[in-house]
Amino acid sequence: MLARPPAHEGDTERDGVTVEALTIGGLEHWVLFGAQWRIVELSDDQAVVDLCACTGERVERVETHDAAVIGYLAMQQDTDSI
Repeated sequence: MLARPPAHEGDTERDGVTVEALTIGGLEHWVLFGAQWRIVELSDDQAVVDLCACTGERVERVETHDAAVIGYLAMQQDTDSI
C-alpha cells in the first residue's frame, strides 16, 4: 500500500481535482518522501499538478490559483528545461 505524504491541507474537491490546497511546502515535502510531481497545466492564474508515487504513477491531481505556488512551479519548470 502506498503511503501518501501530506501535500496539502484543507482540501476541496471538484470533478476529481483538488482545488486551492496545494502549497510550496507541500510540494517540497512530497519530494522529500521520495515521491514526484508533474506540471500538467501552468498559466499566470492557474496550475494543475499531478502528485505521483516514486514509480511515476499518478496518485492525485491538484489545482491551485495561488500566485506564490504558480511562481514556484514556473521557476521549477524553467530549471528543469535547462
